[in-house]
Amino acid sequence: MTTLSTKGQIVIPRKIRSELSLMAGSELGVELLDKRAILLIPRSKNPMGALRGLTKEALGGKGDDAVRLVRRKRDRDKEKDRGDEASHHHLAYR
Repeated sequence: MTTLSTKGQIVIPRKIRSELSLMAGSELGVELLDKRAILLIPRSKNPMGALRGLTKEALGGKGDDAVRLVRRKRDRDKEKDRGDEASHHHLAYR
């Protein structure tokens, strides 16, 4: 159990931080699941590695949803990166 501070911060329990190799400054994505749960996703070069340590039980049977969320986010980020590259390329040849 953790408590939300007046600044909107929470403390991730040490055991979880350790299992996910999180340290001060680690970036976490924040996703809303079914308007009833918050999913914190450690940012890494390997999106599937971000789910290490999570189980379907820990997510209330939503493990597959978490995988889909991570994959969708990864795909959106790739599309955005491609769009940014195309935009820069187009501007360079004007």
